[in-house]
Amino acid sequence: MIIIVGSEYRLSAMAVVTKRLDETVGYIQENISIKNQENDILALGEAKYIIYDIDQYFDETAEIINIIKRIQRVNKAKPILYVATDNPKSEIIKAAVA
Repeated sequence: MIIIVGSEYRLSAMAVVTKRLDETVGYIQENISIKNQENDILALGEAKYIIYDIDQYFDETAEIINIIKRIQRVNKAKPILYVATDNPKSEIIKAAVA
């Protein structure tokens, strides 16, 4: 299973990729706080990948990364961050890499 967290319309291209991988897709509705989505993500059970649309969040960078790590420890899914920038000096990218 691949879980897509965010706007279904914005990340619909990711769903096309999942069909090629022959994986089921679970969607979590977008929200301004990742804390509100954490239980919904974990309720879907095991997944291979979780794709997060980072633009939806108003949380602090460190908080977003800590919750993503916490989710990863529980369900062992690899997180993929969809960030609308290619700037390597972006705070969210630096925090995720660190």
